[in-house]
Amino acid sequence: MNRRREALTNIFFKYVQIALSLVTGIVMIPVYLHYISPSDYGAWLACFSVVVWLAVFDPGIGNILIQKISAAVGRKDFESINVYLTVGLSVSILVSFIVICIGWLGANTAISSLGFVDKNAKLVEAFRIAAVSTGFILIGYALVGANYALHASTSVGITYVAATILKITTILILLKTGYGFVSLAYGELVSSSMILLFSFFNLIYRLHVLGVKGRLSFEKGTELLGLFSISFGARLSKLIVRNLDNVFIARAVGAEAVAMYSITATVPRQTENIIGQPVAALRPVIAHLSGSADLTSAHHFVTRLLRVVIWVLGLIIAGLWLFNTDFIRLWVGQKLFAGYAVNYLLVGLFFLHVWINVFGMLGFSLGDIRRNNKFEIIYAILLIPALWLGASAYGLLGVVGAHILVILSTTAWYFPLSIIKLLKMDNKIIISLTMTTLKSLCTSFAVILLFSMVEINGWISFITWLLCMCTAYFLILFILEAELRREFYNASRLITTNLRSYSKK
Repeated sequence: MNRRREALTNIFFKYVQIALSLVTGIVMIPVYLHYISPSDYGAWLACFSVVVWLAVFDPGIGNILIQKISAAVGRKDFESINVYLTVGLSVSILVSFIVICIGWLGANTAISSLGFVDKNAKLVEAFRIAAVSTGFILIGYALVGANYALHASTSVGITYVAATILKITTILILLKTGYGFVSLAYGELVSSSMILLFSFFNLIYRLHVLGVKGRLSFEKGTELLGLFSISFGARLSKLIVRNLDNVFIARAVGAEAVAMYSITATVPRQTENIIGQPVAALRPVIAHLSGSADLTSAHHFVTRLLRVVIWVLGLIIAGLWLFNTDFIRLWVGQKLFAGYAVNYLLVGLFFLHVWINVFGMLGFSLGDIRRNNKFEIIYAILLIPALWLGASAYGLLGVVGAHILVILSTTAWYFPLSIIKLLKMDNKIIISLTMTTLKSLCTSFAVILLFSMVEINGWISFITWLLCMCTAYFLILFILEAELRREFYNASRLITTNLRSYSKK
């Protein structure tokens, strides 16, 4: 396996997916609001949040297949690949059938529970369509996980890109023909169907290329079933906590507040992907290193990755603190902004989400699956009552505050501790990473003070000041951080060497 090529390919396509996600998550929202009222859009968001809960029946099959199959490839244990595929895909098909049945039969009850009586018929239609697409995508996730583990990064990336473009095209056509918010549900269905079909045929091809004779095998599948059972609880927790906000806000404050909260949180959530998706792209490489028992390479790889994450995290924190308000004002108007206090709390929540997502994915890829999932379950159990109390007493502020308090008391400390134990990090590395974090946060604070008084009058002004802020951040951090200077020097030397080799040809 060419780890460097696999990693770079994964990262490239993840960034392409992030760019498309920005189109659907930011650029497209004003288009939606042109055809759909804020109330209807908020109703759809609340409806879709409930639909996504149906995916709770999926025990994280795709992520487990990435880790287990990648490690098996690293050990050259091709027989185990058949077991993982047989058990994983069988469970995913069963889960998909359950999800579609529950979603189709329970649509009326789910919509009535949200209190949207005046929109009941259309929401029921949208709910059922979204339930079918959720069932399809659950099988698709398992197939995609297997393809990633078998080093099919390019084909997986192309599939996701094509599916996203087709989704956007479908939504635009249906919006213009008067389908309203139901257009968004059909867009999800088209996208999930494409991912499912393309991933299936791609898996067949990859097994043939790698010389793995695909066959049904349930031998020694109890290990995988055991992991699925513990992962089920973790999946339940993740899906609930990611989609419970809108439901509590809809019940405690109203549908328009759901739209305000979602729009104000859009940029922090989208920028989480800027950091999280590339780390996710490297999971097969990390799992392969773990399976091949190359602990030294894994230690070096993860340490460098964490430093890059910390540097970028500091930049995005400063950008969100300074410019998220102006972005929303220029984007959809000040009336859909949830307020400065909510925005600042969302910046803190963004930091914590990136923190736990990155460390959680690294620990999972290195094999800490059971304990990782157990802490996700504890997090969810504590968060549900915290969100209910927060939304009821303090509205949007209480929702964000509940997330922050529960994360700090659970996963924020365990996930880093897990990485330290798995990689046997010594105190020197721990202190070095801690200092990198402090330097990045101090640089963020300095940049916030430096640009706190700027006035944004339009998009040109916004882009100009944003570029100035980015430049100032990296200049200050470049002075403070020796590791950043070393990475910059290594990258410059690599580029120069490649250019010289190319010119000689």
